Amino acid sequence: MIDPEISHAANEARELQDSAAFQSVMNEIVANATKLFLDANCDTTTLSKAHEGVRAVQHVMDAIQSRLTAETMAKKRDQHRE
Repeated sequence: MIDPEISHAANEARELQDSAAFQSVMNEIVANATKLFLDANCDTTTLSKAHEGVRAVQHVMDAIQSRLTAETMAKKRDQHRE
């Protein structure tokens, strides 16, 4: 049986991944940063903040994937124990 905490965390991650509003916000952050990266007149402080935003989005997306992967691995472990 899969640890309920792993299942709960994966379900929360799945809800975020499936949320159109959440995905829209994440995509907007990256799109706005991309515009700044392409702007030759953008100062280094603004570029740095944009880069931090993109890294934060990636960190969140990695955390979501990590929860889903943990659930998948737990399910596979359970299959081998049966």
